[in-house]
Amino acid sequence: MPSNNEVTIARAALKRAAAKTAGEQHDERDLALLYMEDDRFAIETPATVTRLKAAGHWAGMIAVRALELQRVISALPASKEVTLFYSNGWLLVGDERLTAKVVDGV
Repeated sequence: MPSNNEVTIARAALKRAAAKTAGEQHDERDLALLYMEDDRFAIETPATVTRLKAAGHWAGMIAVRALELQRVISALPASKEVTLFYSNGWLLVGDERLTAKVVDGV
């Protein structure tokens, strides 16, 4: 049974999205918001919104620490695609697991 919060994204596009936030100043409170908008998967940080082509389903909005997400995405091993999966307070990016939470509204 497919999850409501599981998408597959091209690894190269995801790494480019992470690179856009490389120059941002982050602290522990900065969050990245992950959500679907207009049939695209959005990664929103305090300074940037990137929309990526994705396959799968994503319901609602998930928040994760932006710096941690950037670190994990930047270190992804070579592959064609990466799966992002959220369940019960955890965001899995490939084989890496980050704490995350559901938030309301954009």
